Amino acid sequence: MRDSALLMDLSKGLLKKGCSVRLTVSGKSMLPTISENEVITISPVENSDIKRGDVVLYESLRGPIVHRVVKRAQSRSEFFLLRGDHVSSRLEFVNGSQILGIVTSANCGIYNRIVVQFRHGLQEIFDKCPHWVHLCLKVIRSVTGR
Repeated sequence: MRDSALLMDLSKGLLKKGCSVRLTVSGKSMLPTISENEVITISPVENSDIKRGDVVLYESLRGPIVHRVVKRAQSRSEFFLLRGDHVSSRLEFVNGSQILGIVTSANCGIYNRIVVQFRHGLQEIFDKCPHWVHLCLKVIRSVTGR
């Protein structure tokens, strides 16, 4: 437990400095999008850039959690309603200050799945071999500005 707390502290520090981090997922709340033991890439994100459908890493009393943004609070733009993709996941109301970063990819073995929220609101998931991932990321970044 101590090592994972240290890893989270290091990850938070790197994200705050603008670096992306890769972490291994434990838990099943994001099935089928992200499976247990997959390696995910988390990139820094401003709260103003977070949109419905994005998958984010946030801090909770239970520790770090990866869930999808269901809704942004209308009365307070810094609050978000989050939920895992698994049927049994519960909704959580999260302050924007708890959000550490946005999940930009998930890697299981030799395949990467690029998880990106496009501006028009559709969730796109691409299953590509690693040499295509770099090309896809360049195209997606040019389209989304991320």
